[in-house]
Order: sequence, then C-alpha cells, then structure tokens
Amino acid sequence: EAKLAGILAGSSNLVSFGVVPLKSENGRTTLMPLNDAEEDFLCLNGPFPRGESYWAEIERLAPDYTLFIWWRGNQHIVDYMFASDPPFDFVLSDQIDLPIMKDSIIVPEQMLREKLAPSFDGLEVLLRNIANGPNRGVFVCGTPPPKADATMIRAALAKEPYFVERLVALGRNADTVPLTSPVTLYKLWKLIQNMSRDVARKHGAEFIPIPAE
Repeated sequence: EAKLAGILAGSSNLVSFGVVPLKSENGRTTLMPLNDAEEDFLCLNGPFPRGESYWAEIERLAPDYTLFIWWRGNQHIVDYMFASDPPFDFVLSDQIDLPIMKDSIIVPEQMLREKLAPSFDGLEVLLRNIANGPNRGVFVCGTPPPKADATMIRAALAKEPYFVERLVALGRNADTVPLTSPVTLYKLWKLIQNMSRDVARKHGAEFIPIPAE
C-alpha cells in the first residue's frame, strides 16, 4: 500500500511549484519529495526534454498513486510568440466577447485546433494506457497563462536559447521583433486548456483548471 497519495509529473510547468527541478542531474527518472512541508505528494523527476522512459514510468506508478499530470502547455508561446505578417486572430467559441485585434486576418478556431491536435497525441496514448489498467485516478492539470507585459517578454526572449536561435534565423532581435498580441496569445492558451480538458475527459481523467486568480 502506497503511503503517499499523489505524484506530480509532466512537462516544464512543474517548476511552477518552485522546489521542483526541471531535470535530474544524472538523467534518471526518480521520485523525490515535493517539499519538506507536504508529505502527501511526490514529484517524478527525470531527463528533460521528457522521453518515452519518463512517461512509461508514470504508467507503471498508476496502480499505486493518484497521478497529477502537466502536459506541455507552452504551445502558444513556442509556435505563436512572434507575430505573423499579417497578424492573425480568431473568435474563441467559449469567450466570444473577447476583442478581435485590428488589421488581423480572422482564421477559424477549428483550423487552430487541427494544428494543435498533434501536440496532444502523446497525452492521448498515456491516458489511454493508464485507463486500460489498474489506477488510482488521473488528473490533468491546467498550465499558466501567457504574460501580457511586452517588456518582460522581450527581456525573457533574449535569455532563452530556443528563441535566441529563432531570432538569429529571422535576422531580428528581441527588442524589435513583432510579437503576437497578448489577447490572441491568451485565446490560444485558453484553447489549449480546452483541448487538454477534452482529451482528459475522453479517457476518464479529470481536468483541473488553474485558479481564477
């Protein structure tokens, strides 16, 4: 019988807990305490980017622990941080009152859903495999929304190797590269949350949205 109730596992948004390192020093997948004060949870640490062995370990632990999974969540930043030319926007079906950015090309939400869908393929497989065996329950957790402060974003871009490489390829710099509007990024993030929820429910898991605050 497992003493601890739950395991937190998943992608880079695990670091939002502050005491969870992004990756293990030795490249191994290991369970570690979440923090000194909370004895009911462990964190599944491992190599980063996450590989097949990490997700396989989550499946192995499912019969003994309740699982809380953070699946990606940064697709809106990775794929859409830099504005297209011309910029695009869309109507978010469950928040139709959000503004549409001026001089943007309006694209269907369904088109964006289809483009984002492959980023959930791994989650589909993981949840399906867990559902087909003994488990103590699975929760898919919401991920943090994008920042709206352009100055903060530009300062961060200059430090992130992924974006530095993209800026070099574009021949741009972090101070002047056009950014997708905060409202559009928010809508993309909310769409990703909705898709995470839909995948979770499809395979018998529950979705936990981030706190309204």
